[in-house]
Amino acid sequence: MIKQSFGIISGTSGLIYTLSLPLLFTATDAAADDSHSPEVITVLGQAIDHETLTYPGAQQHADMEQIERSLDTNIGHFLRDKFAGVSVNDVQNNPFQMDLQYRGFTLSPLLGLPQGMSVYVNGVRFNEPFGDTINWELIPLSALNQVSLYSGSNPLFGQNTLGGALVLDLKDGFTFQGTSLELRGGSHGMDQQTLETGGNNGELGYYATISRYQEDGWRQFSPTEVTQFLGRLSWKASDRSRWDLLTAFSQSDLIGNGAVPFDLMALEGRDAVYTHPDKTETDHSFASLSGNLKLNDNMAVDLNLYYRNGQTDSLNGDDSDFEECMYLGEETLCDEDDAPVQFLNQDGTAYLGSLEELGLDADSIDGLNNTSKTDQQAMGAAAQLTIDSQLSQMSVQWLLGAGIDYADIDFQSDTEFAELLNDTASSPRATKAIGLFDADSVVRLDSKRRHYYAFMAASLQLREDLTLNSALRYDATNVHMTDLAPGDDGKTLDGDHDFSNLSPSVGIHWTSSAETALFASYGRSGRAPTPVELSCADPEAPCKLPNGFVSDPPLEQVITDTFEIGAEYSSNGLSLGLTLFHARNQDDIIFQQASGLPSEGFFDNVGDTQRQGGEVFYKQQWQDWQLAFSYSYLDATFQSDYISFSPNNPLGGDRLVTSGDAIPGLPKHNAKAGLEWYIGDLTLGSDIKYQSGQFYRGDEANENEMISGFTLVDLNAIYQINDHISVYARIDNLFDTEYETFGAYGESDEVLDNIYPGFDDARFVGPGAPRTYIGGVKVKF
Repeated sequence: MIKQSFGIISGTSGLIYTLSLPLLFTATDAAADDSHSPEVITVLGQAIDHETLTYPGAQQHADMEQIERSLDTNIGHFLRDKFAGVSVNDVQNNPFQMDLQYRGFTLSPLLGLPQGMSVYVNGVRFNEPFGDTINWELIPLSALNQVSLYSGSNPLFGQNTLGGALVLDLKDGFTFQGTSLELRGGSHGMDQQTLETGGNNGELGYYATISRYQEDGWRQFSPTEVTQFLGRLSWKASDRSRWDLLTAFSQSDLIGNGAVPFDLMALEGRDAVYTHPDKTETDHSFASLSGNLKLNDNMAVDLNLYYRNGQTDSLNGDDSDFEECMYLGEETLCDEDDAPVQFLNQDGTAYLGSLEELGLDADSIDGLNNTSKTDQQAMGAAAQLTIDSQLSQMSVQWLLGAGIDYADIDFQSDTEFAELLNDTASSPRATKAIGLFDADSVVRLDSKRRHYYAFMAASLQLREDLTLNSALRYDATNVHMTDLAPGDDGKTLDGDHDFSNLSPSVGIHWTSSAETALFASYGRSGRAPTPVELSCADPEAPCKLPNGFVSDPPLEQVITDTFEIGAEYSSNGLSLGLTLFHARNQDDIIFQQASGLPSEGFFDNVGDTQRQGGEVFYKQQWQDWQLAFSYSYLDATFQSDYISFSPNNPLGGDRLVTSGDAIPGLPKHNAKAGLEWYIGDLTLGSDIKYQSGQFYRGDEANENEMISGFTLVDLNAIYQINDHISVYARIDNLFDTEYETFGAYGESDEVLDNIYPGFDDARFVGPGAPRTYIGGVKVKF
């Protein structure tokens, strides 16, 4: 059986976990060849020559060649297309804003979802500290040397590893040499330019890439622009030391106009938008310094320092919950409790005049511009000691480490009143601001998050073919929040919260023959509530994500226990595998919808949830062909009874959710097949993806119809003209299938009834993209 050795940063900023990993679940793995020697890859960039630890769980890997052949434009799309068990809810219909799920756990850039996976980029935890979210546009796909997805709640991967960990290993001057320029264009005004270069002199290495992506978007009023830069310097000072300095910068302007009422698509087309704009602008910078020092043949020290800085500005044009009313004889606006609005001017001072003095009619102020600004600074340090030793003639590797992460977050948001333009001919349901703000919606929050951790792990080689792994990790998290908003209305955000958790794991890996391996494991991990969850946890005062926080009742941290067992076989170009898993969350946190807007509600512990199922894969490599198939089954259910507010459920609000009800937004069945045919210098490929139906969010009690499943077919071709030039083309959704990847309930009649009398469809969906084309050329020097 072929094995590859991977070094994985598994702490919040620093544990190197060197693993001997069999090839599992990769739909487009390169051809297997038993004569190949192990390839040593490390996230920090330095190879470790110790005895390797076997990972007792499912893993999926793809190298730079597989990533390049996929012709994908971002990491999320690549995982969706190629990795087993991965599905996507494309809520925003922006290529960089998809919600990714693996085994029923979510990784998303959007606040309001229970984030259940951790992400590491060259050893640095890349989940954003405010809400454990991930910004897909921060790391260019061209810079990836290796993508790895590890299953389970292994504590060595640290906080938020409830369902798995995504580890991204970047190129350096030793893994990439030369210079390449790539130009591509496609449907809906898409064009991208990427330049990368790298090299080394045996001791010093350099790598740099810059990429710019832009498109008009296939949905109306949905352009996107992303600029990315990444540079890396590597210094192999000697055979016993290596240092790496990494810097990255990105700037993005994303518009994702979100879900649309189901019946509105029939009236205005599948590219229709409900309200707009929904705009997110992000500037991000990142730097890390990592080092590996071999103290002797059996001992090494790994160090990691990092700093991240990000600023995100958002503008969300939406419907208004405020209604026209009379107060002191004048026409004004009132909230849902019939309290008159206190207006503010743009400079934050109180506006004491009337709407009539400004020439405004209260009845026409039926929209809102929710704006927010989030500044996040994060830094951390970690150290690890790796020791190889002998115990009663058995080889054992010890990992001892500790680290600290600190984040300072400044969040502010405002709600500006607007007119909602219902002119369907020019700009349907766009918002036009009037210059007045809601005093009660002003949020000024300063959050500081400190995280300390320590771990130890041991890998004991009981026999040449049998390895026992165990680990223990301690996490302590403090979240301190200070409300800086002017005035005092009794809704303070002040809070100081402490969480701690001790997480064990144990696993066994048995190589029963040269072709067959078996593994079994148990792991526990947890995640502390984030500042955004703690700031929006009061059912009596729901907030509008991400733009309004009102109180911070304490939430319990989520603890996940995962059991996993699997087997794999690999011989003569044939690979087979099976994994069964069972994961149970204690005190799971979900976002409860509490108004007519899908984004308004509160976070709540709803008891236990469970995710269990299985994954199988098959891959066959012939001389000119490669066929791969994967299938995953997921049974994701609530395990505690609770009341779901669900105010827009067609059957009415306050639905009773009982143990065994399926968690919405998660398909049970997910199948993928990939075929590649090599004809000289021409490579032809096809991917087929099937995803079964799912329940709407807001139907946690499973009482209504489901979103239908779908099947998609993609084609691609790459022609290598010579050693330096290649051209390619790709077609996604070949048969132009109409499908939806997401659904939730909302209130649409107040906006749409004026132009479509009688419109009352509560179903909001995320429509799937139509047939799209891309083509490009890549020149290597």
